[in-house]
Amino acid sequence: DQRKSILTCGPVFGVHLKEGRSFRANVRKVAAENGLYDLKSPDGKISAEPMLSRLEGDASKVFEKLVRSQNVKSLSLDEKVVISLFTGVQMLRVTNMVEVMFDVTETIRKKWGTISGMPENEGEARKQARECLVNNLSLAKDFAPEFLNKTWLLLKAHEKSEFYISDNPVAMHNIHRTPFRGNLGLAVKGIEIYLPISPKLTLAFFCKSKEQSWLVSKAQYDLLKDLKIAIPENLSSSKQSFFEAIHGLETGDPVQVSEQVTDFQNELQVWHSSRFLFSKKGEFDLAKNAIRQNPTLRHGPRFTCG
Repeated sequence: DQRKSILTCGPVFGVHLKEGRSFRANVRKVAAENGLYDLKSPDGKISAEPMLSRLEGDASKVFEKLVRSQNVKSLSLDEKVVISLFTGVQMLRVTNMVEVMFDVTETIRKKWGTISGMPENEGEARKQARECLVNNLSLAKDFAPEFLNKTWLLLKAHEKSEFYISDNPVAMHNIHRTPFRGNLGLAVKGIEIYLPISPKLTLAFFCKSKEQSWLVSKAQYDLLKDLKIAIPENLSSSKQSFFEAIHGLETGDPVQVSEQVTDFQNELQVWHSSRFLFSKKGEFDLAKNAIRQNPTLRHGPRFTCG
C-alpha cells in the first residue's frame, strides 16, 4: 500500500474528513477495503489483489531508492516504468471511484429513467461500479506512456512543513482553462500531477509545455540581462521559480518549495481525498480549515450534473 510505504518510521496520524476526527493510524487497516478488487465468476472468485501486491512490492523498492538518493536522475527507464504503472493504478483503484461511477448511473436514472442495460436498483448499480473499478485497472498500462512523456521533478517540502498524503494520493492541477471541456487529464496541455513519496518529498509529473515555458523564461531573462534592458516585473518576480525548476531538470535534485507551495500541495491532497488524510506529525489545521470553507470536501470528489 503506497500510503504505508511512504509514511513508515515512527507514528503516523490520520484524519477522517467526514467526521473531522484525528487518530493515530494503522494505515493499511484504515485505507484498505477488504474484497474491493474481487470479482465473482462462474468458476469462482477472481481477485486483482495478487497483481496489485506484486506491483506495490516493486514500486516500494523504487520509491525507497528515490527517497534515499533524492535524485530523480538516479532512476533507470525500467524503474520509471514501474512508477508510471503504479501511479496509473493509484488513479484507478481508489474506492471513491465506485461512488463516482454509482453517481453517474443514478444521475442518468433520475434524468432519463432506467435505460436498457442499466442496473435495476442501487445494489446492482454499486455491484456494477465495483466490477468496472476492477476491470479498469488494466488501463494503467495505457496511462504509463503518458507519465513517461512528462517532465519529472522532485519537490522538497518547506523546512517547517511536511506533505500530506491521502487515500487518493495522485493529485492533478492545471492553471489553463479550456472552455466547455475539463482541464484535468493525463494528456491535457499544462497538466501537473503530484504524488507524495515521503513526508518531505513529492514526485511531480509536468506537461512538457511547462518545461518549455521555464526554458523560454530563462532565455528571455538572460538576454535582457546581457543587453542591460530593464527586466519586466512579472519575469523578475518569477525568476527564482523557473531557475530552480531548470536546476532540478539539469541535476535531478529536489526543487525546494516555499511554505505556501507546500500548503498548496497539501490542499490538493485534501481536494482529492475520498475519506482519509495522513500526516507524519498529525497536524491537520490546513485540512480542517479547508473543510470549514468548503464542507463538500468531507465527502470526496463526486460526480454532479446540473
